[in-house]
Amino acid sequence: METAWLGSTAVLHTGLARITDESGRILLLLTGTDVKWCLPGGICIPGEPPIDAAAYQIRRTMRIDVAPQRVVGYAPGAADRHPVAQGPPGDAYLMECNPLSPSQIKRITLPEAPPRERPEFLKVAFWDPFNLPPGMRPRDLRLLGREARVEPPVPIPHLSRREFFRLTG
Repeated sequence: METAWLGSTAVLHTGLARITDESGRILLLLTGTDVKWCLPGGICIPGEPPIDAAAYQIRRTMRIDVAPQRVVGYAPGAADRHPVAQGPPGDAYLMECNPLSPSQIKRITLPEAPPRERPEFLKVAFWDPFNLPPGMRPRDLRLLGREARVEPPVPIPHLSRREFFRLTG
């Protein structure tokens, strides 16, 4: 992966995914760093659309493929911060994905941590959207709430006009 942007003043956005099981429960990850529940996804590298960042980070983190369908939440200035990024925080985008089948859920695996290091994620679980866990990241709670809903659609960085209207349509 290209890392020349590290330490630059680039604005880095975050792409997150709202993934559910067939009964509508939301997939969340328990982080190993700050021990908080969060939505899956991650930071975009400069020029990468949030939809691609979300799909890549989910493939890397949980070893499953998802196809984000449309943007359903937006939080300006609420992107994750890379430890060495110098630019201002970007925006966070929440994308809806198709529900996972039971066979897809069985394939979810979290990566092993290197020896003597804390794992990036400790656990994956599905939660009832009306009974989310305590200790959830505040930004993710906002994205799942009504105040972050996308109406009218917001511009998404690094997307063509046609792709933008497909995702927000």
